[in-house]
Amino acid sequence: MERRSVNGLVLSLILLLCTCPPVWSAEPEDSGYLLDPSTGEIDGKIAVAVYPVTYVDSRVDQFLDPQGFEAHLTPEDDPEVELVFPCGSWFQPPARKRYRVWIEGNGQMSPYSSKLIYGGGLFQGRGLPAALPVVAAGRVVVPAGIGESSHLELRLIRAVDHLEGHLARWELSRRRRTDEIGEGILMPHGPAIGGLWDRRRQTYVALSRPFEVKAGASVEAPHRCRAPGGPSQTARGSVNH
Repeated sequence: MERRSVNGLVLSLILLLCTCPPVWSAEPEDSGYLLDPSTGEIDGKIAVAVYPVTYVDSRVDQFLDPQGFEAHLTPEDDPEVELVFPCGSWFQPPARKRYRVWIEGNGQMSPYSSKLIYGGGLFQGRGLPAALPVVAAGRVVVPAGIGESSHLELRLIRAVDHLEGHLARWELSRRRRTDEIGEGILMPHGPAIGGLWDRRRQTYVALSRPFEVKAGASVEAPHRCRAPGGPSQTARGSVNH
């Protein structure tokens, strides 16, 4: 397939990963992992496929084997929901929605989120392919004294300039109940900030200073709690739910 034909796929997308540079800056023949866009339909409706890639100088350097990678979608109007689909396969999220989307898996994760607008229209001969970069990642856990609770939520944001070259990106932020964290929440390597959100009281009960997420390792989010009218203290053992 000629490069101009590949670029035409990008221009034809209803899937808008709005601030990404051209997602096809390598030939499909170079990767061996890309689906034929003419097969991108499910039940007569247009489908989406997302691929993990690496970037060099803000451009696609290499398509990665999608096995083990997942696309995570969070609706803009309902951040409590996180939909998960395998990379390298056609899928259909609920239609007529805007999503934040990132990729994670195999110890790697997108360094920022992108925007996806999916209309769910009739298949017109081509599916909607897109590619997102991934970098090395680690896991974030809450301090042991916090405990597991359906009412307490760990929220994380990557504490860096969300830039790709000269282009601004959407922030990478995540949330999960402490009773669902398990081995930890995957985050890209580098600085992050965490907060403990009380879902019943609708308020933060602890915040962290920036801390470092290390590739392939787990780190506690070093939260500090503040009692009303009192001094701050370490989060360990100070929040009970």
